[in-house]
Amino acid sequence: MTCAGPAAAQAAGPLAAYAFDDGSGTVLSDVSGHGNTMDVTNGPVWVAGRYGTALSFDGSNHRAVARAYNAALNLSGGSFTLSAWINPRSNSAWQMIVLKPAYARHTAPYFDWSLHR
Repeated sequence: MTCAGPAAAQAAGPLAAYAFDDGSGTVLSDVSGHGNTMDVTNGPVWVAGRYGTALSFDGSNHRAVARAYNAALNLSGGSFTLSAWINPRSNSAWQMIVLKPAYARHTAPYFDWSLHR
């Protein structure tokens, strides 16, 4: 997954980027160099991927969660690019790929931005 913010507000390259190819463990390093580390929670499984390894999420409670708050990822009010290479198990339901919650609690507005399949 790669996240790039407004061109006028960012340095060259993405603000955060994750290869999801570590093969083991519960930490995803930010390969952009900005230190936006994520923790893998609730047991997603490492599997063979398109290139190397990948994480398999169950679509229910498996997550990769930002370890710390970073104001640079507050992208509301500007244009930005999100990209993700996914391999869905089915096409039967709406699925959240990535989101940035507006608040820690579940009240409107529910999220600042999101990417769905």
